[in-house]
Amino acid sequence: YVQLGATRNTFEGNIIYSNSQDGIHVEGAGISNRFDGNRAFQSGNHGLLVQGSATARNTFVANALYSNAQDGIHVESPGPSNRFNANRASRSGRYGIFVLTTRSNLFRGNVIHKNFLNDGLKIENSAGCSFSNDVVATNNNGFVIVQSTNIRVEKLSSFSNNGQGLAFWGSVSPGSTLRSNALYNNRGDGVLIQMGARVCDVRGNRSYGNTGGGFILQNAVSNTVVGNIAANNGGDGMKLEGSRGSRFTNNT
Repeated sequence: YVQLGATRNTFEGNIIYSNSQDGIHVEGAGISNRFDGNRAFQSGNHGLLVQGSATARNTFVANALYSNAQDGIHVESPGPSNRFNANRASRSGRYGIFVLTTRSNLFRGNVIHKNFLNDGLKIENSAGCSFSNDVVATNNNGFVIVQSTNIRVEKLSSFSNNGQGLAFWGSVSPGSTLRSNALYNNRGDGVLIQMGARVCDVRGNRSYGNTGGGFILQNAVSNTVVGNIAANNGGDGMKLEGSRGSRFTNNT
C-alpha cells in the first residue's frame, strides 16, 4: 500500500497473493514511483489499484495481475502522466483494465485477455488518455470507451472476444482518434460507434472476420471514417444508421 507522500520508490519482483483487499494499492500523492515485474493474484478486490488526484508520474511496467476478484488494474481519478507499459491482466472477476475519471495517462503494450465475464479494457468519463500497441483478446467485449474525450487508440489488436472488438459509446467523445488498429474474429462487430458518439477520426483500421459487422455507426454524429478495410465479416462491412454529418472516404 503506497499512500500519502510516497515519492521515488521502486517496487520490483514482488509476489503478492491471496490478500482480502488489493494486491497493490497506490493512493494520494504517490509521485514518481516505479512498479516493475510484480505479480498480484487472487486478491479479494483489485490486483492493482491506482487512485487520488495527486497520484502522478508513476510507472507500472511488466506487472502480472490475474485471478483477482474485481479488476486486474483499476485506475480511478489519478493525476496525469502515469504510465502503464507491458502489463498483463487476465482472468479478472470484472474488467481486465478499468480506467475511470482519468486524464492524460498513457497505456502501451499491455496484454488483456481471458476476462470472460466483462470487458477486457474499459475507459469511462476520462480525457486525454493514449493507448498504443495493446492486445485485447478472448474477453467478453474487447475495448469499450464510454463518454470520454480526446482518447487516442492506435495499433491495438482486438480479437476473439465474445462481443465487440472496439466500441465507442456515449454523447461526449469529441477529438478521439482510432488509428491503425486490427479488429478481427470477434463475435460482435469489429468497430461499433453509437449512442451519440461524435467527432471521432477513424482512420487506417482493419476489421475482418468478425461475426457481426466491420464498422457500424448508430446514432453517431460528425465522425470521419477514412482509409479503413472491412472484409469477410458476417454482417455489413460498413453501416450508417440514424446518424448525421459523418464522412466515409477511400475505404475498402
